[in-house]
Amino acid sequence: MDQSNLFKRLYFFGTSGERLDRSEYYLVIKKEERLGTTDQLQVSIPRGFYKRFKLGSLNVCTMQLGGFVKKTKCKDDIAFGSTFDDSNQLLTINLDETLGDNHDIAIYAKLSNPISNGLYQFNLMSTINEQKSKSYLGSWLISVN
Repeated sequence: MDQSNLFKRLYFFGTSGERLDRSEYYLVIKKEERLGTTDQLQVSIPRGFYKRFKLGSLNVCTMQLGGFVKKTKCKDDIAFGSTFDDSNQLLTINLDETLGDNHDIAIYAKLSNPISNGLYQFNLMSTINEQKSKSYLGSWLISVN
């Protein structure tokens, strides 16, 4: 699969890809994908998921990535504040402390899948404390059947 420099696919884990099912999503940001120390994350959420994200429960945590033997789960919660921008369908996460680059982190969301099936793209932007400029980190592509 050819990946251009303009698009970067990020890893996620979801418990269900069926329409209207209750699902848990781990939108993972690996330590190699972050740019230095991060204090703000901004996620653009597709229209079908936006209201469900506002109603669902959110958490930011350090990750244990799963596999054949281990289960994907949150290890430690990270203190944060979040705001939703309805006009741009953005979720802004302000971290209470600047994250170092030694942990994989995840945005954990427990919500219902949208009614429409399709491929949904979530884009992630990051703000580095010293620069206050946004950088594109990648996108999660979530399929709902």
